[in-house]
Amino acid sequence: MANEPREPKIFFGKNPDAGRQLRERLERLTAEHEEMKECNRVIRENASGGTYAQMDALMALGYSRPDAEFIMQPGDDGKPGYSRRIMRRSYTELHRLRRRLEEFEKLITKEPPPPRFLETDAGPVVISEKYEEYLLQFKFTRGVPEKTREILRRHGFHWSWESLAFQRALTDEARGAAEAVLEEIGV
Repeated sequence: MANEPREPKIFFGKNPDAGRQLRERLERLTAEHEEMKECNRVIRENASGGTYAQMDALMALGYSRPDAEFIMQPGDDGKPGYSRRIMRRSYTELHRLRRRLEEFEKLITKEPPPPRFLETDAGPVVISEKYEEYLLQFKFTRGVPEKTREILRRHGFHWSWESLAFQRALTDEARGAAEAVLEEIGV
């Protein structure tokens, strides 16, 4: 498990294939989840026949003997097959990816709002939503006071030298954080 390759993160910002990659990942994880459910179903249905009957049923699904033996090892709940914890984690990840895909598809189909030009105690600032980069940005026209930088960081914004702006991923939470920042820096 520790040496298993990590799933690459799908960043929307500079990735024109992000939507396709997210859909493919969702389809793959859905198939894996359904496969785990099918294994658990087969194990339950063949419980009266004992361990060998359960392993034979798993091999009938296409698993090799070592894979069937691995699946049959008792999990953290003491039962063979995929434990509730593993199934819950899988379901939670599927739910998160579905929400992320829905949010992404909503973003790419609508026009971004125009940038907001505001005068704050920290100086003039432009707040913009960059849909194509999936970012919410704060651009100050002059140096940003340390207190304001701390407020922005506390609300999840980080400095980008490339954009010369404080930014974070464009989500509903980011919009709420932006309003909180504006309230704290005095709009």
